[in-house]
Amino acid sequence: MPTDTRLRLDLLGSGRFRLGDGKPQSLTGLPLAVLAYLALSGRPVPRDHLAVLFWPGSERAKALHGLRQTLSRLRATLPVDVIRGDGSLRIDEAALTTDVSELFVHLKAGRLPEALELWRGPLLEGFRRPKCWELEDWLDQERTRLERTLSAAVVAESRALLGAGLAPEAVSLLATGRTAVPGSHVLATLQVEALAAAGAVAEAEGAYATLDLEMLKDGGRGLRELIERARQEALRRTEASRAAEAERSATEGVEAGMSEAPGAGRPRPGPGRTLAAVLGISLVAFGITTLRPDPTETLSSAYPDQSMLFCSRRATDGAAPQLFRMDFDGNRKHRITADVGCIAVVTPQGHILARIEQEEGGARLARYVPDPANPIAEWRREWVATGLRDPVTNQGAPSVTPEGTAVFSALGPDGNRDIYALDPGATEARRLTTHPAPDWHPAVVADRDEVVFRSDRSGDGDLYVVALDGGPAEQLTDHPSREDAVWPRGDSLLFVRGRGSGSEDGLMELVLLDRASGEETLLTDNDWNDYRPAWSPDGGHLCWQSERLGHYESNIVVLDLTSGRRRTLVDTPGRDAGCAWSPDGRGITFVSIGDGDEEIYLQSLEGGAPLNLTRHPASEEISARGHTLAW
Repeated sequence: MPTDTRLRLDLLGSGRFRLGDGKPQSLTGLPLAVLAYLALSGRPVPRDHLAVLFWPGSERAKALHGLRQTLSRLRATLPVDVIRGDGSLRIDEAALTTDVSELFVHLKAGRLPEALELWRGPLLEGFRRPKCWELEDWLDQERTRLERTLSAAVVAESRALLGAGLAPEAVSLLATGRTAVPGSHVLATLQVEALAAAGAVAEAEGAYATLDLEMLKDGGRGLRELIERARQEALRRTEASRAAEAERSATEGVEAGMSEAPGAGRPRPGPGRTLAAVLGISLVAFGITTLRPDPTETLSSAYPDQSMLFCSRRATDGAAPQLFRMDFDGNRKHRITADVGCIAVVTPQGHILARIEQEEGGARLARYVPDPANPIAEWRREWVATGLRDPVTNQGAPSVTPEGTAVFSALGPDGNRDIYALDPGATEARRLTTHPAPDWHPAVVADRDEVVFRSDRSGDGDLYVVALDGGPAEQLTDHPSREDAVWPRGDSLLFVRGRGSGSEDGLMELVLLDRASGEETLLTDNDWNDYRPAWSPDGGHLCWQSERLGHYESNIVVLDLTSGRRRTLVDTPGRDAGCAWSPDGRGITFVSIGDGDEEIYLQSLEGGAPLNLTRHPASEEISARGHTLAW
C-alpha cells in the first residue's frame, strides 16, 4: 500500500498536524488560525481580506506585513507547503485534508460512530484573538455550525433507535452525543425521553432537572407527563413481579407439602404482564412523538448558498457604515464596499446598485460587481447614472425586474424628483415620469411590466402606475391620507397609509389593494403604527413592524393570509425592526435595538429563541431600510 503523504490537519479540539500516519505535531496561535480559515473557506481568499480579518484597525501596509510574517512562520513549521496563490490564497486540497472535512464525509455516508470518534472538542478550542470581532464571530459561527450538524445526526439516529424499540441503545448514543456537544438543548431533551422510554426513571428525572424549561414550548409539561408514565409503568412492573414471585413461591410450597396457606403474608397479585407489555409499547411511541428538536437548532444552517446584505460600521473605526455580505446562517461575513453604500438593491445578475454620498452633499449611484474568482473580495465599483442628483434606490423591497432593470427615485437635472430606470449593463438611466410634483418609492410589478410609485401630484400622496417603458401615469388610489412605500405581488398591492404618529389623520396602517376589483382591505386598524411589511416567499404570510408597545418597544407581527391568524412572533426587550423572510419562508430576520446595540437575528416561525447572526459592538442594519436582499 502506498503511504499517504498528505498533511492531516486536526482542527477539532487543540490544533495539530501530522504527515500520513506520523506522530501528531502541535500547531498553535495565529499561524493555526490562518491555516484553519483558508482550509475551511474552500475557496481563494484575498490577502487584503485576511489582513483586515486578523489585523483590524491596522494600516493596510502593516496588516499585510503581519500576514507575510505569519505565512512565513507557517511554511517554516509545516513539512509540506499547502498554501497556493499570490494575490489570493487557497489550500491545495490534494496536499491537505482536515478532520472537519472527514467528519462531514462520515456523516454523509451514515457513519455516525466514526464521526463521533473524530470529535475531540470544539473547533480550535481555546483560540482567542482580542478585538478581532469579525474573526471571533466567524469562529463562533463555525463552532455552532459543526456542533449543530453533529447534534442533528445524533438526534436522527436516536429517534430511529427509539422507533425500533431500542431505547437502551438510544440512551447510550445520546450519552456519547452529549459528551461531544454538552450544550445542545435538543440532545438534552431527547435524552430525557430516551431514559424514560428505557425505564430509567431516576436518571430521567436527573436529566430533566438540568433542562432550561423556558426553551420548551409547553414549559416541560410533556416531559413531566412522560416521566410520570414511566414511573407508573415501573411501579406496575414491580408489582407484577412481586405478584409473580408470590405465586411461584406459593406453588413451590404446595408441591413441597408445606402446611402454610398459599400466598399468606405475601403481596396481592397485580396487573397481568399483557397490560404491562402494551403500556411499554405505548411509552416508546409517546417518547418518539412528544417533542421535536427546537427548529432554531437546524434553521441556521439551512441556506448555505443564500446571502444577505447588511450595513455596519465594523472594521471602519467609527467611520461611515459599509455594506457587508453574509450567509443566512451568519457565516462568511465580508465587506463588499469601501465607501458609503448602505441604501442598495440587488440585481438578478448578482450586482449591487448603491447610493453613494458625496462631500458636497449630493449623491451618485454606483454599481458593484463581484469578482467571480474571489466572491469574498471587495467588489469592483462602477459609476452609473452620473447625470442625476440625489438618486435613492427603492426603500422597500428590492425594486428590480427579473431581467435586471432597476427603478429608483432621483432628482433630475431640472430639479424634479421623478422615477428612473437603469437597464442591465447601462450607465445612463431612462426617465419614466415627468411631473413638477415629487415621485417616490417605486416598486416593479414584474408580470405587468409596470412600476407603482407614490406621487404628490394629487396633493395627498396617492399611488400611481406607469409602464416600464414610460408613458402616461395612471392614478390607483384617492385618499386624504398619504400612501407610502408599496410592495406588489401578483394582482395585490400592499402599502402603508397614514402620516405617522402625531399626525392629524392618525397612524400608519397596512392596506391591501386588489388591482382587478379595485377593492381595498385594511389589514391593520390600530392606535399605533404598523409599517415596514414584507411578503413571505410563497405569498401566504406577511410580517411587519408594530409599535403596539410604543415607538421604542416595537415588535414583529406575522399574519397568515389564508386563516387570518396573526401573532406577535418577535417580542424581545427593546426595539425589533425591519422584518425580512428567509428564502424558504421558515424564518424571519430582524434587527434588535436595545442597550446601545443593534444586532441582526434570525427567528424561526415555529418559535424558540432567536439566533444572533452578527454579535458585534458596531451597529448593524439590514440593508435597503430593513429588507433582506438575497440571491
